[in-house]
Amino acid sequence: MYQFTQLVTLFFYKLFDANAWSWHLLFVSLHAFNATMLFAFFRRLFLNSSVKNAANVAWAGSLLFCICPHVSEVVVWEPAFHYLLGFLLMLVVLHCTQNFLITQQIKYAWWGGIVFFLSSYSLEVFYLTPLFVFSLGVYYFTVLECGKKKFVKVLLYFLLPQAIFFTLNLALIHARYHEGVAHITSNSIRFNVTTLSKGLKYVFHIVFLGRYFSQDMRLKFYGFSESGLGLSLFYGIFLVAVISIIARFRRMENEGKATVLLFTWVVLSIGLIMPLWFPVTGLSIYDRYLYEPCAIVYIFLALLLNTIFNKYTFAVIITLYALLNLRFTHKVNSYWQQSAHIVNNLVYSFPNDPSKKVLLLNLPECLDGVQMIGSRTEGEFAMMYDALMPDKLSNPVYDVEAYYLQSPADGAHVTVINDSTCRITLNQWGTWYLFYGFGASSYENGDFKVDMRDAGHLYDLILKHPANEYLLLYETDGQWKKVDWDKKNTDQY
Repeated sequence: MYQFTQLVTLFFYKLFDANAWSWHLLFVSLHAFNATMLFAFFRRLFLNSSVKNAANVAWAGSLLFCICPHVSEVVVWEPAFHYLLGFLLMLVVLHCTQNFLITQQIKYAWWGGIVFFLSSYSLEVFYLTPLFVFSLGVYYFTVLECGKKKFVKVLLYFLLPQAIFFTLNLALIHARYHEGVAHITSNSIRFNVTTLSKGLKYVFHIVFLGRYFSQDMRLKFYGFSESGLGLSLFYGIFLVAVISIIARFRRMENEGKATVLLFTWVVLSIGLIMPLWFPVTGLSIYDRYLYEPCAIVYIFLALLLNTIFNKYTFAVIITLYALLNLRFTHKVNSYWQQSAHIVNNLVYSFPNDPSKKVLLLNLPECLDGVQMIGSRTEGEFAMMYDALMPDKLSNPVYDVEAYYLQSPADGAHVTVINDSTCRITLNQWGTWYLFYGFGASSYENGDFKVDMRDAGHLYDLILKHPANEYLLLYETDGQWKKVDWDKKNTDQY
């Protein structure tokens, strides 16, 4: 249900083709634009709310969003384009709502409706938009006293069309996919220990940079998050905070009420992604889920710190925290650089033989969680090669398996067992085989059979035609190597 996303992507593809610099500049620009839109929206909201240092708070939160390491997957990896676009469309609707509340110009309602309709076919982040718009309207009505008429108009001109478009989207999803929600199955929405623990885990990842702790420390924290003590503490503190907000809300200054609004948006943003898969290993992978939550969390964090400390202490804390974020942004970007070097080398040095069936035995899936090529039945590498290279492939090129890299020097070696069988063994432990992003298993087609002996280490490949009809390639240290079928029972590194 990403029709608008695909239409926009097609437009830029026609404009840029597969030029890497053009796409990268587009992504960096869109991210910077989202951060700017975020700043403009909250600057006005905080000024209207008489928040002290309003512009500085909005700027600090937007800056943290702009430079944090959690956005690298969205900014660098082109398949995550819909997260940039989806959040941009959400921000546009919020700006339209805010402008309407202040100016009462009907054009903002029209633009808000059109953009929300398009966003409903872009990314599921639009599920949050009506909730944000409603709470924003309530805030301007009850806290900033914009007037009952303005609030009613927001309900009629913004919420009612959004409810209609939302219902239409869900009806289409049900008719096409027989599911009640987008992207995941309805069965994924469960209130069990695993799901409930993700709230604390995401706070750990976003606020405390949990991705960059040692794997041993991370696993201990994840275990604590799923324990009875961890869940009781986290949701106990959450419940106390909610009760305190309800009891004290009427007596709060506008700055405190603005903090409550942001707290509500943080809860909604993290709640939306809690049913999704949570990564316990690697850097960056699935950080795209955090793109919109990061923006709200950092604004909330900046507002909270501004409330607690004076402006000088606030500036010092934000500066130190920003520098810490930059340290890990540099770290994860270096992984993207290394992975890109390997991918580009494999594409541009691909030793194709058009007369043969080419079997790629261990394509790199990711480098410690940083996305690379991967594998699929349709041929992930072949699609990438045809997109980037002037000469297109005319012969079958199979992604046999992919694997998880922990360092750029990782790879595999091959042992030819007989005239039709060879064994492919990873050179290192802990870098398991994958296919289509999931743990690899045995399968076969008309040209070969994969007998997965150990998904974490080795598999046997059985050819269904004479070996001279094939070109077998394996990757190690970022280089292609050819299997020599005449060397029997010898490890080929």
